[in-house]
Amino acid sequence: MIYLEPNVRFTSHTLYNNAAQGGKHCPDISPEKSDNEFFKTKLTRDNLIYFTSSFKMRPNTRIVIGHVNPDADSIVSAIAYAHLQQKLVKKFENETGIKSNRTIIAASTAKPDSQTQAILDRFGVNAPMVIEDVDSVNKNNARHPIIMVDHNELSQSVKGTKVTDVSEIVDHHRLDFEGVNPISVHTEPVGATATVVADLYEKNDITIPTKIAGILLGAILSDTFSLTSNTTHKDITMATKLAKIANIDKERFGEMILNAAAVDYYEKPMDEVINSELKTYRMGPKTIGVSQVIVTSPQDFLETKKDETLQYLATQEKTQELKPKQKYDHMILMVTDVKGKVSYLLFTDKSSKLIDQAFQTKSRNNQLYLPGAQSRKTHVIPNLTKVFQSSNVA
Repeated sequence: MIYLEPNVRFTSHTLYNNAAQGGKHCPDISPEKSDNEFFKTKLTRDNLIYFTSSFKMRPNTRIVIGHVNPDADSIVSAIAYAHLQQKLVKKFENETGIKSNRTIIAASTAKPDSQTQAILDRFGVNAPMVIEDVDSVNKNNARHPIIMVDHNELSQSVKGTKVTDVSEIVDHHRLDFEGVNPISVHTEPVGATATVVADLYEKNDITIPTKIAGILLGAILSDTFSLTSNTTHKDITMATKLAKIANIDKERFGEMILNAAAVDYYEKPMDEVINSELKTYRMGPKTIGVSQVIVTSPQDFLETKKDETLQYLATQEKTQELKPKQKYDHMILMVTDVKGKVSYLLFTDKSSKLIDQAFQTKSRNNQLYLPGAQSRKTHVIPNLTKVFQSSNVA
């Protein structure tokens, strides 16, 4: 095989067929030759251009971007994967002598939150450009390919994203993407997308720079609550490697990251507290909104902000008569202790039946205590999904 562009492989047979479709033929390469014989064929710069000339290339700027309401894993993975792709483009150019003219940019759907900014500041890394709507950067009917990181659902993507825009996915969540074209998908059941990205550096034999290693470590520690929740052996092994490259104590770094995650809910309006970490999920015929707020004292939040929270959640849910056009059928807030490995779910009367079905319990007073729960992805979403996969849908 030969690399024509990063992450896209073609055999000699594929190359020949593409060239044939363009009405050209190269005597040195034929579909009858095996791949071993193909390796021995002298592939000159002209021959490569000869065979790639029939490909219809998409716009040469690719945007690596995470989900709306981005967290550390989303923003850091975009930065790191864009860097990796840039290195792969340069490697391709050096090995083939062909100028690809491809540009890879990292972007985010919003500015970093306080925790993400603390991670970036620790290693002197700038936040990526903010793109709130991809149509703002798509000019003259040319749509830039999107590389989705840390998500794969269009409902969580940057505004304006079309399914045909997506050229690649790098993620660690459940798969819920139905495309119309073949795309590259890198997904693993690990604690953070940053773990997947770091692994792709290793698989492509690209050295991880100190600063990139540092922010990747920060993203892993953030998404796994400092390797205490939703953590796999691969996360732990990768975190140790990255800490060594970044020359940092991962335990102390993890403590700093957790402290930076706590939300000052007295200083922010409730809509900002909830919407800053809100994720949207399509489950069967329903649209579910699940947000998460990390606090130093869940009890204080429940005592001082519960009523305000429930009022806001109710304003966002659909009702048949009053608000049929609202986006969400159910809205849920997960209140998580920054250190205590415990969470509470807050929800309206309308969502009580759904919660009771999902967690096989009888909730009271619009809240549910979840000991040991820290991860929305691991401890909440699978339970809700099972309800909608059964015939008894809430």
